[in-house]
Amino acid sequence: MTLTQIGELAALVLTVLVFTYLLRDFVPQRLADVVTLPYRLAVYLFAGLSAGFVALATFDGAVAPWLQTIQQPEGPLVLLAQLVPLILALALLLPARVPVVNTVRRLALAFLIGAGAAVALVGAVSGTIIPLTLQAGRDVGENLLPGAILLVGVICTLVYFQYSARRTADGQIRQNFLVRVLRAAGSVFIAITFGTLYAAAISSTLIVFTERVSFLLAQIFGG
Repeated sequence: MTLTQIGELAALVLTVLVFTYLLRDFVPQRLADVVTLPYRLAVYLFAGLSAGFVALATFDGAVAPWLQTIQQPEGPLVLLAQLVPLILALALLLPARVPVVNTVRRLALAFLIGAGAAVALVGAVSGTIIPLTLQAGRDVGENLLPGAILLVGVICTLVYFQYSARRTADGQIRQNFLVRVLRAAGSVFIAITFGTLYAAAISSTLIVFTERVSFLLAQIFGG
């Protein structure tokens, strides 16, 4: 038996194990944990293999090059700069009972959150907002009606996430009438978008399910 055949057999067995989750709706509640045991076994295997793959990829892509670099430092300052990531990583792994470790731990978390937020912000602005704005402008110039609908949808969707308001004379907090109208229109565009995405997700799930069923039938009956 070749490695390809072993892999196909393992995929067949794990697929059947995952499908056992459907049995929980047809048995009494006290037997639900028993009939879904194969499903949980498949999920545990998937989670363990995924964690192992991520650990190996992290070690091969980040830890191993760092270890090779630190073996030949170019000077004390470079060595100190190379030790900083190690100290921050150890602070995240160690228990936070010691005040010094807790301080370094919070510093590492602040750095991770700040760097992640900065990367996400730059990516959202340069990869989404600016291209979307430019595309909306081009669409308006090329095709007026669809471009205008797209432009209105973009503006209303952005205004939907605008929460500034003023306090009225009677103490209530109310937004401008125009902002409320644009937010209402933005909620409609967002609902349409979510509906479309949900339909696409259902369609993709059905495609995967059909492919898995075809795979099972091909493995059982040949073909």
